[in-house]
Amino acid sequence: MASETDQAPPPNEEAPDRDRGATEAFGGAEINTTGTEAFLPVEASENDSSTSASGGAPAKLKPKRVHDPSFKATSKETIVAERTATYLTMIAANPVLTPTAIRDGLLRFINDGLSAEARLRHKAVAKAPAIGNIDTLDEATVATVVLARNRIVRLDFTRGSDSKAAQVVAMYHEAGDHAGLYVEDDKAIGLLIGALAPSMRHHAIESAFKRLADMAPVVLPTQEKHLVPVRNGVFDTARMELRPFSPEWVFLSKCAVDYDPNAESPVITHPVDGSVWEIEQWMTELSDDEGVSELLWEIIGASLRPHENWDRVPYLVGPNGNGGKGSVLELMHNMVGREAYVSIPLARFGKPFALTGLLRSSRVLTDENAVGALAQDLDDFKAVVTGDPVMVDRKYKDPVMLHWSGFMVQCMNTMAPKVKDKSASFMRRALVVPMTKRFTGIERKYIKKQYLAREDVLRYALKRALHMDHVELSEPLVCRVAWGSWFSANNSVRGFWEEFEQQFAWDLLPLSFLYDLYKAWFAEVEPGGRAESYKDFLEAIRSHLDGSADWQCPAGPERIKKLMAAPEPLIAEYDLVKWKNSLANSYDPISVGSFDKPKASYRCVLRTVPAVAQAASTDDEGADG
Repeated sequence: MASETDQAPPPNEEAPDRDRGATEAFGGAEINTTGTEAFLPVEASENDSSTSASGGAPAKLKPKRVHDPSFKATSKETIVAERTATYLTMIAANPVLTPTAIRDGLLRFINDGLSAEARLRHKAVAKAPAIGNIDTLDEATVATVVLARNRIVRLDFTRGSDSKAAQVVAMYHEAGDHAGLYVEDDKAIGLLIGALAPSMRHHAIESAFKRLADMAPVVLPTQEKHLVPVRNGVFDTARMELRPFSPEWVFLSKCAVDYDPNAESPVITHPVDGSVWEIEQWMTELSDDEGVSELLWEIIGASLRPHENWDRVPYLVGPNGNGGKGSVLELMHNMVGREAYVSIPLARFGKPFALTGLLRSSRVLTDENAVGALAQDLDDFKAVVTGDPVMVDRKYKDPVMLHWSGFMVQCMNTMAPKVKDKSASFMRRALVVPMTKRFTGIERKYIKKQYLAREDVLRYALKRALHMDHVELSEPLVCRVAWGSWFSANNSVRGFWEEFEQQFAWDLLPLSFLYDLYKAWFAEVEPGGRAESYKDFLEAIRSHLDGSADWQCPAGPERIKKLMAAPEPLIAEYDLVKWKNSLANSYDPISVGSFDKPKASYRCVLRTVPAVAQAASTDDEGADG
């Protein structure tokens, strides 16, 4: 008897349509059918040469099936998965196949495998149940196909510290306005799922999306300092060259301007008033203070390289609305693109959903903070600036833990914007940039609206800023002075200390005395305002005097010795009842300030070199002279 593989299929069984299973599945493309032939078993036919009882032509007998105990059935799920993987490999080189063509071709290819399994089961008289073909693609198969045909990932914003927070699903775009970017677009992915399985209901599509999200690889957003995605590629500041986009770089936004290595600064003549404008000259004219113009260019450059460790937040501050700070922000807006930045005023930090935009943007460029608005809850602000984890609430979606890496610029219309957080950790990150020059009456609105939106101006500004190699922001003298004024205005304790430091007669200042003096002073300088609590006052004083060469805050009580022997005139000036000399003439500040009921020791602020010793040292120097 011939072997099974040498015989034809049983005459009463339909031989598989190899051409249909192999070529039609791929839209008519020629495909090697060797793999398909493995699914085409044939059975032996016994007595195929016997004749009929009447001696006539041989009778066609029904082939006898023989039980094969060694036969192992293959599950439908395994066949579907294996055939799907094979099919996807075969069509990998054809990226233009439509979802409809893929769906129909894959169904035919899978059903060929299922039919072959059915014949094997029939031949072996297997105990396995009958297996039939499928009409639609199941959830797992749809997710597998979508992931194979599209670069879809889960974004981990926690920098690897919390894999459960990698919940944002994004898809890479090869072309179009978002070329080179990963875009969070659940609707677009849902449409891909629906195109492969049109009969799926809405809840089934949602279920398939969740399965796809679980299957998608987890990636970290690209935050390499030297890579700057622009409209026509990725500018590498280390190589100083433009490189093509790649799905290996996970960018969520890009600058809205092409990098042009040959860009030059255009000179523009206004057709009506005849004025001549050029951006370098214009930047110089924005401030008369030394170093500010170049600092503004540094800030623009920092906005293009947000992942550098700038560690400062520039505040463009001016007491009026015509100082040019809004125009500088507009230039940055136009360069980085409307989708590459968010605007979050200081007072908005800590509000529900305020940080959602930080998931896609590495820049905060805020051109307006309301005058008089009090920024109360700045914990999120400090976490964002320092890159510490912060929880981002999203409307109708699960919250995401974020480690933000980026750059922030805030604009203010007052030299003393109010913030509740007076800590040095907050204040030291502020880079106050005074822009006090007034252009009222001579402003040219078309500069902001037209010139700063021109492609040739933006290309030159982009090139100019990308070719800067600074890694920190300079701080001209005018900025340092402005920062000190702002810090004192915001931190009433610091302002209090700076006003009285040189006035104290005592060398030992009890903390309770200082707080009483602070409250009396604050009531005069800010009537109706709210003074700091005793606890916050102590924390602010200790923080401010940390590292001082003139004053110290001992950890425990200090004996007064003769350090409070001198009269303290401030007692009389601010009517500090608890500290008055009980027997003094109320009209004599010296006698009133001669405190007569001191304790033996106090928790205090202590002058490092007592005033008496300083005076003696001065006298000795004078005698020697």
